[in-house]
Amino acid sequence: MLHPIQRYRIAKGWTQSELARQVGVSVNTVQAWERGARIRPSNLIRLAAALSVEPLTLLNEIEEWRDQNFRTRP
Repeated sequence: MLHPIQRYRIAKGWTQSELARQVGVSVNTVQAWERGARIRPSNLIRLAAALSVEPLTLLNEIEEWRDQNFRTRP
């Protein structure tokens, strides 16, 4: 399952480098986010704007992705 950031990025036709440039972070940061690293609130706002999605929507989708990929369910 694609990470939400990766899904939105691909839908825009952007590489990780392009997204990094749009948000003002390094490519390594984008790569870390797409592997599940936490995002600072200030970066989340810029990221959501670049991806044309509401910040809360993006955050909820990321949390759902984490639930499916990292948390153990009984």
